[in-house]
Amino acid sequence: MVLLLHLHGKSILKPAGDYYTKLFLDEEGDCYNIRQMSEAALIFDPVELSKMSDADIATVNYYRADKLDCFRYRHFDSKFKEKLRKEMPDLVREAKRDHNLGRIPESKEYKTRLQKRIRRKKPDSDTVLSWENDAGEYSERIWQWWKARRDKFPAHALALRLAVLAQLSSCSVERVFSKLKIIRERCGEKLYDDMCEIRLFLQCNGDLSNLADKMSSTMSR
Repeated sequence: MVLLLHLHGKSILKPAGDYYTKLFLDEEGDCYNIRQMSEAALIFDPVELSKMSDADIATVNYYRADKLDCFRYRHFDSKFKEKLRKEMPDLVREAKRDHNLGRIPESKEYKTRLQKRIRRKKPDSDTVLSWENDAGEYSERIWQWWKARRDKFPAHALALRLAVLAQLSSCSVERVFSKLKIIRERCGEKLYDDMCEIRLFLQCNGDLSNLADKMSSTMSR
């Protein structure tokens, strides 16, 4: 009976595991690069760095730095990664000396999110809401930690500034669909597809009248 239950459990979990593997672990998966980028970003986390031994620097951290290629910035070439490796021993020592992100003041954005979360979920009085469980606040405190050290570790500071520019979510796509929905609601379902496309293009790209005037003048020559 126990064996049958075990097999049944595996049969239920297998599709989820296969889906995760296809999505995040296979090189052709839609989220493979995002997973690699997230792992590479650990080289900036002082809490993670503080746990490293000398052996970890030459293995784990070197390996993570190589994953910066997934950001596809031309700056992350072999010479730049060599500069990162030279900074790593001193950076790990700095993180071991001071990695207490709890000393950094809460951001205004986190306070706002926390208040909204409390109003929405109404947690019990004994529930502990920690900033460590808020990805946005955790990232903000890492950023603040680096502000005081950017001149000391210039290669890492540059890599961090480039890494935070990467778009890891589908928010931009979702905003386009939201604008399309508003256009459809206001103009009605009888709106021609080509006019809908033009309106959406203008909404997403702003006022293109100057560009249109230039194109008109060029074509009239």
